[in-house]
Amino acid sequence: MMNTHANPMTARKASGFSLVEVLIAIFVLALGLLGVAAVFPAVVRQQRTATDAVQGISIQRSVEELLRGHALLSAATVYSRDAAGNQTATPRGWTMLAGDPGFSLAGGWAQANEAANGTATESGITLDTRTGTMYVGADGILPGFEAIEIPLAERLIPRPSEAGSVQPRFVWDFIARRVAAGEKPVGNAGVATNFSRLDDDTIQLAVFVRRIDAGIRVPGGRTLGDVLTSPNRQVVPVAEDAAGRPTFDGVGRGAEPRYSPIRTASVAVVTRDGRPQLNVITTDQSAAFAALRPYLEQLGQKFVDAKGAVHEVVRLNRDVTPVQLTIDPPFAAGLVVDDGGATLSPEIRFTSQVPASVSVVTIRR
Repeated sequence: MMNTHANPMTARKASGFSLVEVLIAIFVLALGLLGVAAVFPAVVRQQRTATDAVQGISIQRSVEELLRGHALLSAATVYSRDAAGNQTATPRGWTMLAGDPGFSLAGGWAQANEAANGTATESGITLDTRTGTMYVGADGILPGFEAIEIPLAERLIPRPSEAGSVQPRFVWDFIARRVAAGEKPVGNAGVATNFSRLDDDTIQLAVFVRRIDAGIRVPGGRTLGDVLTSPNRQVVPVAEDAAGRPTFDGVGRGAEPRYSPIRTASVAVVTRDGRPQLNVITTDQSAAFAALRPYLEQLGQKFVDAKGAVHEVVRLNRDVTPVQLTIDPPFAAGLVVDDGGATLSPEIRFTSQVPASVSVVTIRR
């Protein structure tokens, strides 16, 4: 009679796993975990970008209201007459830009002057790259001109509370340009009598809202708001190194922290069959721009063009060289092709950190 019972040793051997099988399973599992680990930072980054974009809309409105309602910036020009009966004008607020013959007479965006000494001595807007303080106007450009200081604490959102219960997450900055409405100055543009030819011009601002660097170290017993606004602070909200690359640590790579400013770049519009594609661009390919190029070539990056339109990078094509960026909305044709049909290289303003929002505000006085 045949024995129908399996050998216990044989059954135990058949139901187990060999060492090779276990190693293969561990290897496959490790590959899967590595894949998840590689995707996770990108997902987190995209979620943060999407969250910032939603919050940026609300912040944008708050900043616009602040700029229009700022007590010093909205102050009206003071007109009077001297002893001889001649009318004189003492500029106040935004009129200090409109009435300054050295500011944006060609109508282009005026890059902020960079200083690290706490003074504003040049036309337009000045950014102290050591502290983050901004100045509108400059002392002594014309009689009565006195720069308006916009401290960093006023540009943090939310405003840090004294109790430390509210901490800032974003910071905003702006550049400006003149939208001509009046006459250009004649003769000596620096004399006060030419002020009345300019003071009815409109001022336009490009406002960039950025998330504060995530890597800022906050010592025990202090808050982020305290660290950023302390008179002896050693960090800034958005820092960069000597090459202009963001460091995301509030410090940068120098002896002193360096506030990352709004930057200028030129781009090229891609042509196909001799026709410019108004929504496809490439970035500056010069060696001088190599350090900043990766930060402009980012999904969600936003910038403003010379006409005041805000664009966003919605697609990247890295399968071609140079990398092609699809933007929304497209450029206006007049920015890309001149009257003679030649293709131009539009100039843009951007920040190396992807901003939560970029908006253009027209100040009507």
